[in-house]
Amino acid sequence: MKNRWTTRSLSEESPLLKRIGGKAGTYDVMWDTSAKVIRIKGSGQEWKIPLASGIDAMSLLGGSAGTKEEKMWSREYSGVFNKSNIDSLPDGLEGLYYIDSYDSETMYLGKSDSCVKGRLQSHLRNSSNSSLRSAVKSGKNLFFFCWESPNPKYEEAIEIKRLKGADFLRGQRREKKPLIQELD
Repeated sequence: MKNRWTTRSLSEESPLLKRIGGKAGTYDVMWDTSAKVIRIKGSGQEWKIPLASGIDAMSLLGGSAGTKEEKMWSREYSGVFNKSNIDSLPDGLEGLYYIDSYDSETMYLGKSDSCVKGRLQSHLRNSSNSSLRSAVKSGKNLFFFCWESPNPKYEEAIEIKRLKGADFLRGQRREKKPLIQELD
């Protein structure tokens, strides 16, 4: 399976650092879906955290203990993609969301300029994305991850370009707006 690398500034309160006993700082983090582990590199060391499910990964990569130093992670939520978890999200949260399966066969990235909760409820009822709609109707185990963003449209364009460049999000389109020259 494909790997996902990110560089993150982690606080001592980060679920990842609590798990490995690390100190606050910058770390390279990879969700290795084929080995079902999260790999962390920093301070000349490497750690592997085994995962039981995609929800394990999202709780470690997201978590509610983020600090403002951690890019995009100040207000984020994750869970199994079901009515109960979606209904528990706050109203009026502007931002981005991923809907994914543990095997990464179903992956969708979206944004909401007004209410992420409403967009996720809409996808749960009847998504306009055929792959996501099929996964929901078949009962496939999906999870979601969403976060607050001051500029969801801009950030979505960047994320779609980044994920498509890594061979994710096949068939997903983004709005054609002159957001930034290198994207259009």
